[in-house]
Amino acid sequence: MLPVLTLSLLLLLLFSYLVRIHLQIRKWTEELEETETGSNLRLTLSVRTPGFKRLCRAFNTRLTKEQKAYVKQQAAGKELKYTISCISHDIRTPLTGACGYVELLKRTFGYTTTHALQDSESQRIRHANDPQKAEYYLNIIQNRLKDLETLLDELFLYTKVTQEEYELNLTPIAPYPILCDLLASFYDRIACAGLLLDLQYPQESLLVYGNEEGIRRVFSNLLKNALTYGEQTLSIVQEGASLTFANFVSTGIQIDTERLFERFYKADTARHSTGSGLGLSIVEHLMQKMGGNVSAHLSENILKITVSFCQTPAQMPSEEEATSKR
Repeated sequence: MLPVLTLSLLLLLLFSYLVRIHLQIRKWTEELEETETGSNLRLTLSVRTPGFKRLCRAFNTRLTKEQKAYVKQQAAGKELKYTISCISHDIRTPLTGACGYVELLKRTFGYTTTHALQDSESQRIRHANDPQKAEYYLNIIQNRLKDLETLLDELFLYTKVTQEEYELNLTPIAPYPILCDLLASFYDRIACAGLLLDLQYPQESLLVYGNEEGIRRVFSNLLKNALTYGEQTLSIVQEGASLTFANFVSTGIQIDTERLFERFYKADTARHSTGSGLGLSIVEHLMQKMGGNVSAHLSENILKITVSFCQTPAQMPSEEEATSKR
């Protein structure tokens, strides 16, 4: 009699265990089927055996990875929409301006898009065309198209420098001749902007570890930024392997130095300018590619942007440090 009772008890315990397993699996199945992608669902355990604990951990690890991937995908989607929106706006602005002046140019020479004018009226407009006005319109059209070309060039460069596999050929190089060459090419624009140039470069022969084209683009973008936002004085000061570009910020412009190197960031009153908002972001990425860094500081209406280079390959950040900066 005792063996029968023992066997019955064991069968009852086994049946109870199987029921618990069945209920546990059904609960997990229902939770997984009802859960939306990217939710923070984590499975709970009622059957606490080593096998089920391991299975539960594996499920939760997979759910965590899927949630992180979903969040990353959503963020990338929002970033893409924002990028497309910014690009569309920046491309549309010069194109709209160019199209408007093309229409004015056509009217100047009597070519209208309507058929309301009589032949005599059209003839009168043609005879009244103004070559100087036409030249003025053509210059504006040309400038708008140049703005568009610059925007596309910066978009292409930004896309290239933000790729992890993109590398620059780094060698010891003197930044001073590159800076002087750029200042000569920017001379007319600096003079027209009314900026007084103050160059302090005591170590003209100083070598840094960098790339000529990369350094040229960095300096060029910093000069363009000073022309866009600056007034009074443009100061360039060299101290060791660092160069600081400083200028008074034009009245009324609000600059957030925390966001200054974000792509498409523009100061409030510069939204109507022709800049792409990519210039300083390109500077930051190029400096990182050359093992250096860039920082900005705004004090008493003076914006200072400092680029710091490495002087030897030993000063280059490790791969992990470079990745963490990005």
